[in-house]
Amino acid sequence: MPVKSIDLNADVGEAATREDQKREEAVLRYVSSANIACGFHAGGPEQIERTIRVAKKLKLGVVAHPSYPDREKFGRVTIKLSMNDLEAYLLYQLGAVGELAAKHGVRVSHIKPHGALYADACRNLQIARVFVRAVIQFDRATIVVGLPRSRLLEHAKSRGLRVAPEAFADRVYEPDGSLRSRKFKDALIVDPEKAADQALRIVLEEFVNAVDGREVPITAKTICIHGDTPNAVEIAKTVRARLLQEGVNIQSFYSAS
Repeated sequence: MPVKSIDLNADVGEAATREDQKREEAVLRYVSSANIACGFHAGGPEQIERTIRVAKKLKLGVVAHPSYPDREKFGRVTIKLSMNDLEAYLLYQLGAVGELAAKHGVRVSHIKPHGALYADACRNLQIARVFVRAVIQFDRATIVVGLPRSRLLEHAKSRGLRVAPEAFADRVYEPDGSLRSRKFKDALIVDPEKAADQALRIVLEEFVNAVDGREVPITAKTICIHGDTPNAVEIAKTVRARLLQEGVNIQSFYSAS
């Protein structure tokens, strides 16, 4: 049987305090890619550059993580924008991360929308088209990350881009394969062992148990852990340990070495 490989990513660059920064940096020791907030939902130039330096030191993939312009609600609500404005906002964010990465001799390996933009791009073809158009203008060699079988990934593939279907170790799924809304208290998996169980099912058995218990087929090349969860370090540590214990190779698509 061939060795299974998975990219393990974390949403970071969002820290508002030194304590949050320490948590993010600890999480990055257990993953293979760093999804760096581009300043529109959290973070800013200093946080972006600091996270890139940590990613380079740890030889992680550097991922741009753009969002709607919404720091107040952390990018987790849909912002109505014209498609021209959305494209401009995306290019602004990608350019910022791209230039700061280049300053340190690394490149952006893949691009993953954040929060509400992630959900909207995965289900709304018009937004998916704008997102893909921005990626092509930025660097068409960059990998697009999104939900499996989503409109975002299907459109990106139709334009000749590489894609990475993503699953979540620490999020609950609906029976249709979408993520359970954060308005529900049970949307997050905070138990490290349960998160590790879900990650293993995704990698080894290619399914997740939905909120109603049903098995939902899912094939992923990358698995996310949210860096802003209070016990994110323990979740990342446990997920990594369990994957390695089962012989799974943890490897980014691109190493910032």
